[in-house]
Parts: sequence; C-alpha cells; structure tokens
Amino acid sequence: MNRLLGAAFAIICLTNLGALTLGALNRSGTPDAEVTLTERELRLVRDRDSTATTLQLMFVQRFDAQGEWLTCPKLEALGVSCAPPPAGSDMGRWYASQPERRAYVVLEYDGPAWAAYRDAEQRRLQEMRRIDKAAAPNESDSLLDTYSRLVAIDADSDADTLRRRYSDTSRYVLVDARVSVYGRSAPDGKGAVRLSGTIGRLSPSAINVPKPYSSTFAGMSGSSYSLSAQRVPRYWVTVRYGRFHEPWVVNAGLSTR
Repeated sequence: MNRLLGAAFAIICLTNLGALTLGALNRSGTPDAEVTLTERELRLVRDRDSTATTLQLMFVQRFDAQGEWLTCPKLEALGVSCAPPPAGSDMGRWYASQPERRAYVVLEYDGPAWAAYRDAEQRRLQEMRRIDKAAAPNESDSLLDTYSRLVAIDADSDADTLRRRYSDTSRYVLVDARVSVYGRSAPDGKGAVRLSGTIGRLSPSAINVPKPYSSTFAGMSGSSYSLSAQRVPRYWVTVRYGRFHEPWVVNAGLSTR
C-alpha cells in the first residue's frame, strides 16, 4: 500500500513539475503576441466552489456567405473531409461522427473583420425589421456593442505560416483550436446541403488571473450578456501569448469609459 501511495505521489509531482516546466518555456523568449482586450472578449466567470478568478475567451465566427472562410478547400487542407456520406446515411450524424482536427486559428481584434461583421449584422437586423418590426427590436443594435471583437479569420496547421501572414502581434492572436465540418440544409429542407466549417474548443479557452491583477475584479459578479446598462465593458486585460500559444495575464484595470 505504501509503495502504491508513493508511486501515486511521485506521478503527481512529476506531472506538476512538467506543467511548470512547460509554462516556463512558454513564457521564455519573445512573446508571440500581446493584446489588450476588454470584458467583451474576456468574460468573468464566478465559481461558488472556487476563489480563483477566471476569464473565458469569447470570439466571433461568421457563417454568412460574405464572411465565411472556413470552407471545404480550407477544411480539406486541415484534414477534415467534406466527402458526401454513403447513400442512405443520415447526413448530420455522418459529418458529426468525424473527428475534430487540430489547427491554429487566427483571431483578429477590433479590425476590418469586426467592422464587416458588425455591418452585416446591422443589415440583417434592418431586413428583419422591414419584414416584421417586432422581430428585431431597436435594442438589438446596441447589443452589438456587447459582442466580442475578436473575429476568427484564418486557420492553418502550421503556426509559423500564419504568423508570417499576420505579423501584427498586437492585433492578431494565434490560438490552438479544433475544427470540424457540419451540413446545413436549406430553410425549406428541399435545397442543396451546404457544408460549413466550425471552430470548436480552444485550448485553453479560459485564463486564470493571478494576484495582484485579480484584485481588479474584486466585488464583481460574473459577466452577463449585456455587460452593463451602458453597454460598456467594466475592465480591460492585457494578455500575452508565449511560444506555445498559451496565454497569461500581464496587466488589468478598470475601464474609464
């Protein structure tokens, strides 16, 4: 029994040591990116059973025809098959059964992609009001101010290739993600099936805030969808990404507007 306990303790120690070593290596050398985000992009998570301060990374992926970029050619390059299912197979289950593929995804912060997405959403809301005024209340426009301004714009299996393509390290963040494909039928169920790529979980998707930066969030409740009555973020956070694209907090403060 003592030997088993000793072995278990040794495994735990080695695991923790490995994590600490990787963390140190990740932070060594020149950072891959450093960006200052707001509550829109980093939502405060409150856990009753924990005193830790955790921020959940939020991003936008466009699926409209004008902004969609994770198409079948891109998916095929990442190892995701868009081949049609066997005859008689359920299309949804067929594509859902495919394993996710690892890829590095580029998130652009508050740039042209966000402006294009916002314009597209405003046009969509205007069209909804034209058809049915009750379908899209005027408040929906201001809700756009609460959306994350991190927008997924590209992906590749090689991070260095992406970094050469997107060299501004204060605007473009490379994150480790999983991608997959799913099929969407036409609204009437009779049209051709449209295949779309989707970005699944990010790794990591949450960031722990250490002291002294965690004091910024003292007394705050978890983020709600509306952020605040004024539709403005309560705080800002500077995040640095290391050589393994793992993020950590290097500064934080309360918003002044």
